[in-house]
Amino acid sequence: MYPTPRLPRSRTASSANFTLSRRDLFRAMGLGTAAMAFVPAGRRGLTAAQESTPVPSRPPGGPSVEQKAFDLEYDITKLFRFVADDVRYESYPGILRGAKGALWGLAANSADKALLLAALLEESKVVTRFVVGEIDGTIAATLVDGSRVDEATARLNVARPHVESFIVETPEPVTLTPESQAALDLMGTTYTTMTTAAERRFEDGLNVISTALEAASIVLPEPSFDLPALERQRHVWLQYADGSLWIDLDPTLSGTEPGTVIAAATETLDILPQEWQHMVRMRVVVEESTGETISRRDLLTHEAPSQDLLGLPIAFAHVHPDAFKASGLAIVEAITGTATLYPSLLIGPDVVIDQPIRVNSAPGLVDALGESTAGIDALAEWLEYDIVSPGTDPITVSRTIFDRIGAARRATGQVVAEDVEPAALVEIEGVGSTFQPLLGVTILSIGGARVPAAIAVQQEFQVDDLMADLSLLGVGYQSLLDSFLVDHLIPRGTTLYPHAPNITAVTIGVSGADDGDPDFVLGIDLVHRAFGFAPVADRPMAGHPGMLAGVLSHVAERAVLDGS
Repeated sequence: MYPTPRLPRSRTASSANFTLSRRDLFRAMGLGTAAMAFVPAGRRGLTAAQESTPVPSRPPGGPSVEQKAFDLEYDITKLFRFVADDVRYESYPGILRGAKGALWGLAANSADKALLLAALLEESKVVTRFVVGEIDGTIAATLVDGSRVDEATARLNVARPHVESFIVETPEPVTLTPESQAALDLMGTTYTTMTTAAERRFEDGLNVISTALEAASIVLPEPSFDLPALERQRHVWLQYADGSLWIDLDPTLSGTEPGTVIAAATETLDILPQEWQHMVRMRVVVEESTGETISRRDLLTHEAPSQDLLGLPIAFAHVHPDAFKASGLAIVEAITGTATLYPSLLIGPDVVIDQPIRVNSAPGLVDALGESTAGIDALAEWLEYDIVSPGTDPITVSRTIFDRIGAARRATGQVVAEDVEPAALVEIEGVGSTFQPLLGVTILSIGGARVPAAIAVQQEFQVDDLMADLSLLGVGYQSLLDSFLVDHLIPRGTTLYPHAPNITAVTIGVSGADDGDPDFVLGIDLVHRAFGFAPVADRPMAGHPGMLAGVLSHVAERAVLDGS
């Protein structure tokens, strides 16, 4: 077994954390979230026998380490040549993509390249260990210079992960039906319309920002393309055991031969340190009135390495307690006059829950045992993301789920619990009494590598999995961003790539639920963007890379919404 760095799947603030199956949550969807409105009619009203049939979860598609090792005949030299020559070097600190992300995106830094090579050699039953050393200024300059390629190569580098994921061996050409050909033609027409609109929006966005900067006499600093300090200080490569000898394999630079290294070894490791990982922590924070006081606490916390979240469908929703009774969990009962729901995270095949949230519609309520609940009332709730990357301060991004106090009243600094109006609950057929903001759903796409576009269209992934289907909008956003990168950014002298966890959220909001017939609003939220940049050798740089990337991100966001 090759040593891969891993952290526990979930760290929660309470030992009451539960992990359930996706099927449990699907049943909960019918009791407490807006998402079920998107379920095909043929899947509603299932019999007990049908309900007990497992629903297949979407496999985390894309190329696999196992298949690649098989294709390369488990040969050490071929495996090394693939990682050295076909997986480009991109500079960023720490472990961001892991073996899967390096393979999917065909690009990685030294640590993730070493992890990919270790995974391939592990499939070949080869014993390996990691080596760490510091590279000097000359080698650092070589790596930076190697990232500067011409326009044609830059376009190819972005397109390759997507194009190669569609390549399959077929014995003969495929004949399309008239319907399939018409659908393909429509896709081409739609894309042409979309790119034309994107070009206009891109130019308009750049003009608006440039004009504003000029009016404010702001001059952006010159961009730097230097290697991150940690990437220089923690250069990673591999050694494999050949009898009593350890043979160096450093795949960082294309064309490097086995046995050649670009740094002096300072230590060898069986496992790379966990603190080198890029981490993403999701927290559900509630603000409650408990008697006369108002306080905040975490209802749910989940933390995982960015590499483990790549390609996984992730969702946040609120689940009715009734959904979990069949699981035998000690669940808090719903109380008349309140909305009692469990904030829940779907992460791949699992559902993680912890503590409930309770919203009161009137003071003086009592539970089933006659105990007063008047002092427990959720006034606000946030979904917060902590992005923890090596060598940098943590970044926290907060999104409001609901706030009964409101920004204006908070700004006064004089909030009294007794002054907050009771929550207005709504009656939804098949759901019962609930609080409208808790009907919304957030679908997340998290990762620090390019995800092949084929994942969104491969036939084997077309399973009856609502959350996974919706999560493909996040994959679609990244694919569209890459397409616009090729068409609009690279010709302006800059290319970009993820250099920390990027988080895209598809939000399904609810409105008009007070009449029992809610409407649904789809949105895209660019929760966290983090890019590294490289200049294009044969094109002048037409704008600051950060400004170009920011405008391009929002152009792609709008294009996804238009397409949806």
